[in-house]
Amino acid sequence: MSRPKSATAEHVIGVAEALPEREIVKTDRITIRPPQTHVHMYELVSRTCYTSNKFSQEAFDQMRTAQAEGQRSKNVKKLGKKDFKRAALGSAHMSTDGWYGIPTEAFRAALIDACRLTQTKMTVAKMTIFIEPDGEDLAGVGLVRIIGPKPRQVVHPVRNQNGSCDLRARMQWPKWGVKLKVEFDSEQFTSTDIANLIAHAGRGIGVGAGRPFSKMSSGMNWGRWTLKS
Repeated sequence: MSRPKSATAEHVIGVAEALPEREIVKTDRITIRPPQTHVHMYELVSRTCYTSNKFSQEAFDQMRTAQAEGQRSKNVKKLGKKDFKRAALGSAHMSTDGWYGIPTEAFRAALIDACRLTQTKMTVAKMTIFIEPDGEDLAGVGLVRIIGPKPRQVVHPVRNQNGSCDLRARMQWPKWGVKLKVEFDSEQFTSTDIANLIAHAGRGIGVGAGRPFSKMSSGMNWGRWTLKS
């Protein structure tokens, strides 16, 4: 059986000349626009009281010490006297400049949760809505400054996660307000969209302890607001 003849140089050149020239593809074509961000300020006034809900530094220190001690932390220790005034002060977020505030993420979470009441996708809001802080606390938590009279100290019975009952001291503002600076993607939302989302969040979500949309309970009707026109 004879072997196939190899292609001659003339045949290869002929095939190459018959192939169409390749078009040069441009790679500098831009199809993704840069973020179209916008910042708008909204003034919120209280509908119900705001009650602080910070994990106190004292409780944090006790937990850290217990974990550092390892197995010894399992020993039952006699509880000391509870300083309700100190516990109440420890429940509030105070800025490095000495004013009380509410964490920016509390409002951001409320706006994202409020998407459940609209046709907005929560994932879109999570990626495009942010709250600009007025300052921060010693732990670096961004805060929105509380506008209003001085707070009062309150003590309420609560149920811990293990089912036991406890008394919780907190700071409470019967009347309060904030000036909320919201950064959003203007290709996803308009300033009116954000205003309506804030209104929904103020009516049914809330911030702080006892808020309506608490993951632990149905709340105490606290932490609600209205949007000042």
